[in-house]
Amino acid sequence: MDPLSIAASAAGLATGCTKIVSTLYTWIDDTISVDENVAGLCDEIKALGRVLASISSASSLAPRPVMVEIDPDGNLWAVVEATLGDINNTLAKLSQLLDEVQKSSRVFSRGFLRKPTKQIKFGFRSKEITTYKDRVQSYNTAVTSALQMINVCLLIHNNSSQDAVFNVLHGLKHQIGRVEIASHQATQQTFGQTGSSHDADGNQITQNLRQLVRVAETFHSNASAITREGPRSTVWGGSVLGDPLTREQLFNIESWIPPPSNSQGSATQASPDVGPSYRSDSDSDDDIDEALLKRLRELAVESREKGDYPKAENFYRKVINRSEASESSYGPQDLVRDRIGLAYACLYQRKWADAEAIILPIAMERKVADIAVYLGLHALALASVANSDFAKADRFCKRALWGKRKIFGKENLSCWETLALLSRICEAQGEMEEAEAHRTFIPPSYQPVLHLEPLVYLGGYDIGNPKLQPPATYPQGPPPSTTQPEVSQPRNVIVGVHFGVIQTAVSFALATDVAVEEAVISTWPAGRGTKIQSTVPSHVYYGPAEPTRTIVGWGHEVEDAVAPTGYTKPGVHKSAWFLLGLTNPQSYHKDLTAPAPPTGKSHVDVVTDYLSELREAIYVVLRSLFDMEKIHIRWWFAIPPVWNGMGEAPLRDSAHGAGFVRRDRDDQIFIITEPAAHLFQCFKANLFNPKPSDAFLVVVAGGATVDLGAYKATRGHPFVTERLTAATGDACGSTALNRNFSTMLQERVGMLKLPKGSKVAARTYAKGMVDFNSRIKHTFSGDGSTWAVQVGLEADFPDAGIDRESGCMSVTNEVMLSFYDPVVNVVIELISDQLATVARHHPTTRVKTILLAGEFSMSEYLVKKVKLRFETTSVNAFGAAFDVAVVKPSDGLTDIARGAVRAGVFQAVNDLSD
Repeated sequence: MDPLSIAASAAGLATGCTKIVSTLYTWIDDTISVDENVAGLCDEIKALGRVLASISSASSLAPRPVMVEIDPDGNLWAVVEATLGDINNTLAKLSQLLDEVQKSSRVFSRGFLRKPTKQIKFGFRSKEITTYKDRVQSYNTAVTSALQMINVCLLIHNNSSQDAVFNVLHGLKHQIGRVEIASHQATQQTFGQTGSSHDADGNQITQNLRQLVRVAETFHSNASAITREGPRSTVWGGSVLGDPLTREQLFNIESWIPPPSNSQGSATQASPDVGPSYRSDSDSDDDIDEALLKRLRELAVESREKGDYPKAENFYRKVINRSEASESSYGPQDLVRDRIGLAYACLYQRKWADAEAIILPIAMERKVADIAVYLGLHALALASVANSDFAKADRFCKRALWGKRKIFGKENLSCWETLALLSRICEAQGEMEEAEAHRTFIPPSYQPVLHLEPLVYLGGYDIGNPKLQPPATYPQGPPPSTTQPEVSQPRNVIVGVHFGVIQTAVSFALATDVAVEEAVISTWPAGRGTKIQSTVPSHVYYGPAEPTRTIVGWGHEVEDAVAPTGYTKPGVHKSAWFLLGLTNPQSYHKDLTAPAPPTGKSHVDVVTDYLSELREAIYVVLRSLFDMEKIHIRWWFAIPPVWNGMGEAPLRDSAHGAGFVRRDRDDQIFIITEPAAHLFQCFKANLFNPKPSDAFLVVVAGGATVDLGAYKATRGHPFVTERLTAATGDACGSTALNRNFSTMLQERVGMLKLPKGSKVAARTYAKGMVDFNSRIKHTFSGDGSTWAVQVGLEADFPDAGIDRESGCMSVTNEVMLSFYDPVVNVVIELISDQLATVARHHPTTRVKTILLAGEFSMSEYLVKKVKLRFETTSVNAFGAAFDVAVVKPSDGLTDIARGAVRAGVFQAVNDLSD
């Protein structure tokens, strides 16, 4: 079969996968309790459909000359054809099975027996469904390896760097191992079903998987040879048509050879191998490379210990690339440790996706016994919880618990802490029974304190200690005294509140020293339980005006205020954007006015009511961690720079009224601008390290507004700045994107011609907005892709771009750009004006860095456009060159709140030391 036929066949199978997934989704919705195997089968088929679609695209682009060079006999296409045949056969039989279940369930298709009946029919065919799930999983593994082989050819054809090709080849090597495991599992399943109708199919599948392993190994060797030595070479790294020999393998071979004698008849004694270093008896290139590799690793470790994680990441990546691409003297365990070090460098920069890609494959190896791997997984679980990705958090947490139990044993504080987190995740998913079951493994005498901030959690462990144990925790307050009572000293807790127009973030830390890690509050009241999210919405709901305006909801706690349709209940008034009421927003934001407060309330009253609810939620968290009678709280509020003091006084009044502090203790409330708070966080996270006289621009791109100003560093330690320009801004935050998308979505829903007030129309609109706001808004990059927006309709509406099979609405790249470009262009214009102002009033000063902050700065398209405009050199009207570095935030939602805490900690520690 030729590549184009492969592409067509894969595309057809991908469509078949989509149809089966649609059927399974429908049945899952109709079932009281979803069979785990059915849900797993659905996930595997959905993943297979994605890989097949990728195979279809890649096959049509596969460069024939490179393919012939690496795979002259065409074995790759032959084995892919055989695998696609197996997939086609399996999908056909699976469709037949689903039809049988569907027909057998129709007798009870109406009434209250419908859902239980389908659950029973699933149970009858449970073994068959399990078999299909396992087979589809093996197909996923096989087709993924084929896709990687095609990608290698594409990289070589495009003259990609050796490092890039070697990275893909390394991934292919691991994938070959997974295919081999899949073939063994298929063999076991076949033996277990001897005599069944699946027996012949199982034998064929096993045979094709084994053939794929052989083809992939030959492909890997040939591709490695071509990459290392050029076309037609068969030598790669010292091995003929195979992997390079490691130092251990070379030593085992050389041990069979007697050592040579010197001219005096004495045997030459080899010095013991103590690692990569310059050797006294050799100046070969290998020795120099080994010494360089050792030094790079030392620099990586030193950078990580100093907290310079970006530099540590660069060093670790260089070490790993050189180790994998050359005859490194590092053994497999050394390479694993380097990868763990790289993962931690990414973790401490909050690069969660990068850390996951590195550490998860290590954690899945059963022979790994490094506790740092499983602590890292626990931290990734916390990060996933903060992002409300509970399925991923559950997977990370369970693997972390498995590893901790293997290393520490079941009766260990660290295991109990992970169990507590797993219980919290189950609660968030609505699995109350599982949550309670997990808690039964925790001794009643131990009440773990959950560190919900990933970096705070990691900070409680000494990763370099081989006998690592978690710090002791106590149910309430500090540990009991032993011999002499300690002298009571004030313990300052710094709480940073980024009170935003759209959402609010809160962080805190115990001010013990300037290096202390801050935590983010991510547990908020929500109906009968809690909501795990790093921010809380800035809105409050009031009941009817008569007899009094009472609060019926706020933040995530909206059960009594919002109907299931998503609209407020009759008589309920929603107050939002009320923060603007503390100032006159029209003085600095065009066409922006604060919404009117509800009848009988002023803007200050509404802010006070919201802060009262916020304060109570904060105190719930603080009470679980501290003895409130032995701490002093200092509140740091981050405000927009354009306020210029106008909103500070009413904000203080609202904080007093909300009970943050008494009016006679007003010195416990501190005000810091958003840019200043963000600077503290960037400085702490090593995202930005200016020298005196360096100029920079801070762009706080929030949900409602974008505010910015230029500054110059006047001193580095402590960090001091002076303002170069007046703050400017506009109402061009990310909610403008929501409004643009909402207009389009309403027009599309109108094309459905549904009755006025239809629940289907309301649900379609709501699902589309949720999908855009939670998934698409920040990930859109303008790369030409057509987006599938989840609207949940099972009917074809071509005019509205809705497809019945997927339940999605297609939105082209051009339409998406029509939402983004008007908003992003305003932001770019604001930045250009600020740079021009600096050039006009400070001709000897040049802005070198643009620091992005706020929720809108998480938009890939915004960052891409700003970099494209200002990181390339061009000259503006005043003769100033735009050649600046654009720095993204580590976490656009919480960085400013954490930066406010950093400022408070710095001040508090200095107060104690004076």
